[in-house]
Amino acid sequence: MKRLLPLCFFFAALFACAAERASFRGWAIAVDRVSLDFSLESAAAPGGSAVIVEDGRIALPPGWVPASGKAKLPSMDAAFSLMEVPVVRNGETNAVVFRLSADGVEIAAPDGSRISGTLLWGADARRVIAVKADEPCAGPHVTSGPCVPNGADAVFDIPSDALLALRGATLEYAPNAERFMFAADGTVSFSARCAFLSGLYGIRSHAPREGGTFATPPVGWMTWYAVKFAANEQIILENAKAFKEKFGGYTEEKPVLWVDWEWGHGKMHNSGEEGEDVTAPRASAYPRGMKVLADDLLSLGFTPALWISVVNDCRTNAFWKTRPEWALGEWDVWCGPVWGDPTAPGFCEEYVPGLFALYESWGYRAFKWDTLPWALAAFTRLREKMHDPSVMPEEAYRRMVVAGRKAAGEKTFLMSCSGETDSCNLAASDLFDAMRIGGDIFTWENFVKQGVDRILRYQPLHGTHILSDGDNLVLRPEFSTLAQARTRVSIYGLSGLPVTVGDTIASLDAPRIDMLRCIMPVVPVMPASLARAESRTDGIVESIAEFARPWGTWEVRAFSNFDTNEARCVSFSAPGRAVWDFWRGELLRPDGDGVFTLEVLPCDTRVVRLTPFSVQGATLLSVSRHITQGGYELASFRSDAHEASGAVKCPGGGTVKVSLLLPEDRGSITSSHPFKLEGDVLRLELSPASSETVEWRVAF
Repeated sequence: MKRLLPLCFFFAALFACAAERASFRGWAIAVDRVSLDFSLESAAAPGGSAVIVEDGRIALPPGWVPASGKAKLPSMDAAFSLMEVPVVRNGETNAVVFRLSADGVEIAAPDGSRISGTLLWGADARRVIAVKADEPCAGPHVTSGPCVPNGADAVFDIPSDALLALRGATLEYAPNAERFMFAADGTVSFSARCAFLSGLYGIRSHAPREGGTFATPPVGWMTWYAVKFAANEQIILENAKAFKEKFGGYTEEKPVLWVDWEWGHGKMHNSGEEGEDVTAPRASAYPRGMKVLADDLLSLGFTPALWISVVNDCRTNAFWKTRPEWALGEWDVWCGPVWGDPTAPGFCEEYVPGLFALYESWGYRAFKWDTLPWALAAFTRLREKMHDPSVMPEEAYRRMVVAGRKAAGEKTFLMSCSGETDSCNLAASDLFDAMRIGGDIFTWENFVKQGVDRILRYQPLHGTHILSDGDNLVLRPEFSTLAQARTRVSIYGLSGLPVTVGDTIASLDAPRIDMLRCIMPVVPVMPASLARAESRTDGIVESIAEFARPWGTWEVRAFSNFDTNEARCVSFSAPGRAVWDFWRGELLRPDGDGVFTLEVLPCDTRVVRLTPFSVQGATLLSVSRHITQGGYELASFRSDAHEASGAVKCPGGGTVKVSLLLPEDRGSITSSHPFKLEGDVLRLELSPASSETVEWRVAF
């Protein structure tokens, strides 16, 4: 984007002596009374300029022209300011009316007029998204790339947490300008809503950190769900090697290996063996110590990550023995009976940094900070024993987390493990990179209530404030049928959540391995709606992911049947679009009325890609490598009347299929790679020996 001229020069150049101006309560508008070009300012605008609309145009219906003379400027009312620019047609008079109030600006023109312009909202256009401001989604709905969701009525600047709402307008993205544009028929209004998500969720505003441990939501493996207290050095390294063997070609960043809470705990409600606590590992499970394990994981290409509990322990640890004032008291919960006191002198200044220094000296670069809900409860329960009982429990909680973030540094990945309550999830969400959004999800019922419902509850914050973490994907037969595994994978994959495998790799059969590969790596997404919602998972739930790339736009929809007993049918129309069933690998055909009907078996999910038909040449139906079907793996694509070509990121040792719908008037087919032709569907097969981006071409 070119830099804007200083505002005074901007107006002088744009409007010269024909400009009329009005302002009121932080809003200002300048209009050329001859051309009706306009510019709009807001004092609430994020970024370096107050201008929020440039290239504003008002196209009058045929016959109407601006009248000569100045605009009509009545005196200001206590609640608004009005400016009218008269227009005439064959002796008939009317006006373009600009109404400015504390709520925003409304522009009203004669019936049949067209009002349009470019929106300048936010200093960095790459971090501005189009959203639905107040309409909640019925299921997970996200976007990737500069998409305009159906029904979008606002643009949101992520760094400033500021939203510009438009009423009566449609939005579209202008690639050349790298900005969103609006157009309206007759009337449009603008209103600014600052601290939008902060007010909605009661949080401190903070955009996601950039340049930290992970560039995209992490992919990896965790000990707890897979083996619980059986975890030890040997099992971890066995699964790390197996993970690399099965998934090494399917992750771009280093995968993360989470060593969970059993590293310092041998059982629930453990009082601890001597020398085993949050400062020392269980010697029987980790005889060589945590540093050697981290070094081994690093050598295998993993980012070592560690479960931590800063304020709770199974026993009075070595730190607290030397400083007994740091120990708040005892309250026995699953993670241990001993609690620390963040209000005690030196606790946040010495103990918390000391713990992080210890863990980092072991080689760990990402942390899952657990026991937070119980910490807040402990601070309430034991408040009278605190060094400073005047400190409210939530403030004590924040002091502890502030100290942890400062000690870890801004680049270290911190995930809060709070789960089931807003109080813990949101009290310090600005200090974490990710938050676990629900309780344990071993069983199908847990997954539905603590997974799917919670994804939707926090979806407006995912990617705009923090990463939502839905906890592990547990796919082994003990907890998930193949249908249930497919549903877990589909919803996580299309919601853009971190992918953490919660099974031993040996317990996963080929279908489950293939499912997981299809959601690695995670494609970063943004919410399509910023309205807080709750999911209803008593029947079909539809997940929607919309994609915009330089070579095209498409949707991926997942229809999940949460009924455990009955199949459900879902019907939808898709005019002008081809529909491809991802898991079944086939083109779907509508009935005579243009309606698609899908049967979804109990606990199962059907995933379809909806692609606009190509005006000429071939229509790209799907790419089999990733559930986004091009959102990750498609590096380029083009098609004309007689040829289609592109490039796909492929893993080594497997086959990626590119499916194309060919035109009816095609000739003979030549291809750079083997293919199969089934009617008008061509399936190109890319099978490189090593992971690489493969270029392909099909002539027809």
